[in-house]
Amino acid sequence: MKKSFYAWVLALHALSFGAAAETLPVYNTYLTPPYVVGDGGLAADTVAYMNKKLDGKFELKLNNLVRARLNFVALDSKDFKGAVLFMAPMFVGDNDKTKYNWSDTLIKDGNAVLSPAASKFSYSGPEALDGKLFVGVAGYRYAGLDDKFGKSIKREDVSNEESILKRMVEGKGDVALMAHSIAKYYVKQPEFSGKVNIDPKPYSTFTRHVLISKANPELSAELQKIVKEAEKDPAWKAITAKYGL
Repeated sequence: MKKSFYAWVLALHALSFGAAAETLPVYNTYLTPPYVVGDGGLAADTVAYMNKKLDGKFELKLNNLVRARLNFVALDSKDFKGAVLFMAPMFVGDNDKTKYNWSDTLIKDGNAVLSPAASKFSYSGPEALDGKLFVGVAGYRYAGLDDKFGKSIKREDVSNEESILKRMVEGKGDVALMAHSIAKYYVKQPEFSGKVNIDPKPYSTFTRHVLISKANPELSAELQKIVKEAEKDPAWKAITAKYGL
């Protein structure tokens, strides 16, 4: 009788273990607000939202890392079975969407044109930047402008986006480009509010998506469903509103 009881308990534990959700990595390469804010931020809130919707089918674990590491740990790895947040096909050379699976639009974004509020600079097109001192982030490429740097546009680099805002406030730069989602967050902070201008005309627009490994069609189907339904979900709307998106 005791042997039967113990066998039943062991079988129950085995079933419970077998039913445990598979933990999969989800990567975020944007290490600045609003994507990372202290111990939280948009990336953490997005993963929490998705885990709730997955309801135990999978367990997503957020990994924040610099963009240079993403190819090594995920995109070029045969073991990659997770996802990457806030990406666009053009960011990873997948314009025809054949290398990876892609969700519907997660958030709408673009590249905003920033300038010191006191300068009254008005952006009318790329030619408006000629003769200006452009402040960029070291290592960043700026489509449509790289060939002009050192010629018609002088460029000076800083270490991150927040430093760009500081240069604008100090009047040590004429113009900069920054993801609209990041710029909107920063210009609402007391030290930058009213001191940095975001031009109404964006330099470019794009949409951010979830990149999902083709090696995991089950996860792909679940995340695509979650993102597709998020647009009308009050819970997701509350998250994006929290970060001014």
